[in-house]
Amino acid sequence: MGYNTHIMIGIIGTPSPEHERDMDKPYDDGSGYEYKKGENGGYVETGRMESFFIEYASMAMCKIYDSALSDVHSKYLKATKDNPDFVIYRYGSDGNTRIEEDSYGEPMVLAPLKEVLEAVQKDEKNDVYRRFKWLKGLLESMSDDNEKLVCIFYGS
Repeated sequence: MGYNTHIMIGIIGTPSPEHERDMDKPYDDGSGYEYKKGENGGYVETGRMESFFIEYASMAMCKIYDSALSDVHSKYLKATKDNPDFVIYRYGSDGNTRIEEDSYGEPMVLAPLKEVLEAVQKDEKNDVYRRFKWLKGLLESMSDDNEKLVCIFYGS
């Protein structure tokens, strides 16, 4: 990951089926499109599962290059691309814009907080880059939480 990287920390919802949208039927307020309904009256599924990400905190890391943190990103990017039928999304600052990929067209890369913290601890020992120290402090302060926190890598 050679571009500006943000690490977002939060939770993901329970995976649910994605439904097809009827692009011929926009909502009156212009916020999107109605879901397609099948013959039985139920919504038509796309075959993908999706989970909503709720962000609690984020850190702009700038460029992480060759680091243990970059290795974690690479591992989970591969897993994400190997499983395209599972989608993580979040909403933009307007509350309506659905975001499924970063500014470079890459999917949201989900990684366990524990693995990200372990990588950042290694990086902080081996590198004087101040943002590793900041991210380490943030992740350590959040890792005692009973919630199942995860990290999302987001290129911007």
